[in-house]
Amino acid sequence: MPDGPVVPVEGAAGVVTLTQQTATASGRLRVDGAPAPEGEGNNEYLIPAISGPPLVATLVFAWTRSLPDVHVGGAVYSVGETIPAPLLVLASLPFVLFPIGGCCGGMVGGAVIAGNLAIARQPWPTTSKAIVILALGSASILGYVGLSLIASAMVQTAATM
Repeated sequence: MPDGPVVPVEGAAGVVTLTQQTATASGRLRVDGAPAPEGEGNNEYLIPAISGPPLVATLVFAWTRSLPDVHVGGAVYSVGETIPAPLLVLASLPFVLFPIGGCCGGMVGGAVIAGNLAIARQPWPTTSKAIVILALGSASILGYVGLSLIASAMVQTAATM
């Protein structure tokens, strides 16, 4: 039983699988269950070939996909699914905190967007992901605005003393 999605790499001398961490979309290649040796570049792995030198495979990450693509000698193997566009839009909603809250709002919004994208990569039904993303985004926006109002009231009270 493979430990992740099978990557059908032509010329590989074994079954190539992609182990995954859906929250971060990171991955690692394995051949016949054993970790593939790392290559010289970032996210580069050496896959034993049926004949000749090892095949150089590179993992290419995209925030729009649930898993990285595997590039081997010009061929691209996509084993993950594309995150639906409506989920990407929902996941990006906390970006509105940047114009409202400046740098601090942008940091909070960025953290929530990262969390939303991690949720979008989960193997859950799309409706469930949308509900959780909406809840998290709404909570972050309402929470940030609420804290901003409290801080503003504290500053005004301190100024009148």
